[in-house]
Amino acid sequence: MNKSGRQNFRLPFLLVLALATGAGPARMAAQEQLAAPAWPPGENAIVATVDGFGIRAGLVLNKLQPNRRSAAEKNVPPPAVELWVPAVEHLIDRQAVLRGLASYRAATGPSEMKMELGRLGKQLESAGGSLDAHIASLGLTQAEFENELRWQLTWQRLLQRMLTEEAVEKFFEQHRRDFDGTTMLVDQILWVWDDQATNEQKQELQQQASGVFDRLKRGELLWDDTVREFSMSPLAGDPRQAGRLIGRQAPMPPAFSAAAFALEVNEISPPVETLVGIHIIRCLEIRPGDRVLNEVDREVRSAMAERMFKNLVDRHRPSSDISYGEGFPQSGHSGDSSGG
Repeated sequence: MNKSGRQNFRLPFLLVLALATGAGPARMAAQEQLAAPAWPPGENAIVATVDGFGIRAGLVLNKLQPNRRSAAEKNVPPPAVELWVPAVEHLIDRQAVLRGLASYRAATGPSEMKMELGRLGKQLESAGGSLDAHIASLGLTQAEFENELRWQLTWQRLLQRMLTEEAVEKFFEQHRRDFDGTTMLVDQILWVWDDQATNEQKQELQQQASGVFDRLKRGELLWDDTVREFSMSPLAGDPRQAGRLIGRQAPMPPAFSAAAFALEVNEISPPVETLVGIHIIRCLEIRPGDRVLNEVDREVRSAMAERMFKNLVDRHRPSSDISYGEGFPQSGHSGDSSGG
């Protein structure tokens, strides 16, 4: 290889326990999907190792296609190759977090794992099954199943401890605009990526966008003139199309919306990169929403969990020993032994 709280589970949940169920925030949706060479390898090949724990290709398949056995019977095509990179990186992140939590005894310990496995075994036997058959039906090894169960128990307990009613209410008040249905009227200067552009050409666009932003901030350029001169948007310079109404979740890419919703009226954002290109955003108007916490409680908790997971990854991944299988297409992570 090349270097690079606790809850009582009900039987129906455990019978369908797989990597896709409650597996922590879906960071993989926010990552870029990278093109890969002829890949992936066979199910038993190790695609990455994190602190000695090997991630099999079959484990990644379980995440990408939880019902893959029935899918195979129905001739459903396997997941696209470009989906593998973020899926593997998510499993690496999760394993790094689990190791980090265990280092200060915040992860589920051996005695609790033994008790949970015994409880699960008895439940399965009472239903006419067995733990071994259940694990086999999921396409997991014993070690993989125990690791998955340990993550589930650890993460759920952590969420229960951190996502208190007081914490959720405070987070909502601090980020009300993200959840209450607020909309914003925004304008932008857009530099569009050329599909055939080289890295050097992309760097030139990035430098141009940074230079334009600096000059706007210093007052050397007027917004409307700059839009007409630099923006590649088909609506640029048309006074009838001044501004676009957006919500926090749609219709723009997540990075664009996040930058826009951090602005006050007449403020401009630093250059923001999306799959479309580079954007400098200006807030023209804020139209406050009227949704209250009990209407968006689930969304608020999900956002809190995602932020907490990302913070834990940033804290623990750099100290993890990470290596990738031969031929694995590297992602945005540096891929060195530090895992950064």
